Amino acid sequence: MRTGTSQPLRIALAYAAVGSGHRLVAESVQTAISVASPVAETALFDCLSRGPASAWGSSAALTYTGAAGALYDAVWGSKLAGAVGRPLASAIGSAVLSQFIAELRAFEPDVVVATHALPALLAVRNRRAGRLKARTIASVVTDWQVHAYWPRHGVDMMCVPSEAAALTFGTGEPRPTVTGIPVREQFLAPPSKPVARASLDIGSDSRVVLVLAGSKQAAPYAALRRSLALALPEIAKQADEIILLAGDDEYAFEMSRALAGAGGSRLRVLRYVEDVAVLMAAADLGIIKPGGVASAECVACGLPTVVVGPAFGQERANARVLAGAGASAYVERPDVLAECVGRLLADTPVLERMREACCDLRRPDAATRVAELVLGCATGS
Repeated sequence: MRTGTSQPLRIALAYAAVGSGHRLVAESVQTAISVASPVAETALFDCLSRGPASAWGSSAALTYTGAAGALYDAVWGSKLAGAVGRPLASAIGSAVLSQFIAELRAFEPDVVVATHALPALLAVRNRRAGRLKARTIASVVTDWQVHAYWPRHGVDMMCVPSEAAALTFGTGEPRPTVTGIPVREQFLAPPSKPVARASLDIGSDSRVVLVLAGSKQAAPYAALRRSLALALPEIAKQADEIILLAGDDEYAFEMSRALAGAGGSRLRVLRYVEDVAVLMAAADLGIIKPGGVASAECVACGLPTVVVGPAFGQERANARVLAGAGASAYVERPDVLAECVGRLLADTPVLERMREACCDLRRPDAATRVAELVLGCATGS
């Protein structure tokens, strides 16, 4: 309930559709809030869905996958770049994203939960100016490290994925809370490997590789797909089964045709699958680009991964964290991808250690934890 009234809390979950991860985290937290407080009124807001910014999502992803990647990498973690960039992004965003701000204000939220730095910056700016009355602004980081553009002041809560990420906050900056990266409900209790394999008609002794190669936005997957074009024919000689999530019909058809008869593995090319947790639970090894949410889902399922570069900014940070923890192997060059996958598939003890490292990283209850913190902060409990 709203403090001092009988009205239910109004909670806005704001994200930016740069890739799908920020939206998935917002939806996961929304679901957890609805479970914890069924009377709360929640609404999702994509800050890039209106006006001239509506086409930015895919093009913005090119900054960390394309030619601008090196520059993006240089400024991503820079405190100086963040100090300069935060007010600049806030000012420009306020002008360009005025329709998003108007819709957010019209909702009259008591709480704003931001899963991307841009809506967090805009919420802080508008509350300071008195145009937004939200009592609580919470930032939920969706990668394994915190980049310099997240607002460090003006937010009431900062939810980060790990203790290592929390240590990057300096003296005088707000104390973050370690929650993990929120994942969807299906990843809270994934099936065991035998159960998952039985449901997919996969033999218990098969060597299974799962490839996550697409979503609704193809641009972020361009580098990974180029690597796969070189590596998959050779990987098909080493695995018993390859399951490839293609993301779109055109790529699914292209890969089905390219890999027909390649190697001796059984190949399944799928455009879209809702229950990805079953596929992850059935696999021995995943091949992914180093996105924060996809890797958190693999970690939640205890799935060792090969993360494929080149990667810049948050993706490079994700790759370093995952490889440093022992949950992933990081491959920057496509010509060594197949060799890395083959080596891992042949080394059961190494795969087991990687699975144990995933267990050390996993925080499958992150969405529930964030929901509890948000509701507690909003109600003063």
